[in-house]
Amino acid sequence: MEIGVIIFPTDKAIQPIQLAKEVESRGFESLWFPEHSHIPCSRETPWGGMKNAPPLPEEYWRSHDQFVALAACAAATTKLRVGTGITLVAQRDPIWLAKEIASLDMIPTVASILVSAMAGTSKKCVTTSWTSPSVATFCASTSCS
Repeated sequence: MEIGVIIFPTDKAIQPIQLAKEVESRGFESLWFPEHSHIPCSRETPWGGMKNAPPLPEEYWRSHDQFVALAACAAATTKLRVGTGITLVAQRDPIWLAKEIASLDMIPTVASILVSAMAGTSKKCVTTSWTSPSVATFCASTSCS
């Protein structure tokens, strides 16, 4: 069975290592953690791009760093594949991102790392991140509008 589990790992949820052990013991193939690194003060772009969206859910600003949490999960399991539900590539320094993924890949028990990427959906998040001005302008004017 190749079914995985995805959850926002937060301080209010089951903690990552305990979750990983439970997921693996129940025969699931993978565990996925999304991220949300920037919480804008304004709602210039409603979250999820939905007009009249409700307030941003609390897990967005309470989530653990996905690579730290996934590394802990990988070290605590033997067969579990780990992955990023969403990695906001345009909001990360590319060298640090490459190092984080490569470091996670070096953990001997990691079956495989699965990375899904996205630019981001909020103009404010993209334009206030580490993204270069040209990438931020492109994202803010296309996929993030």
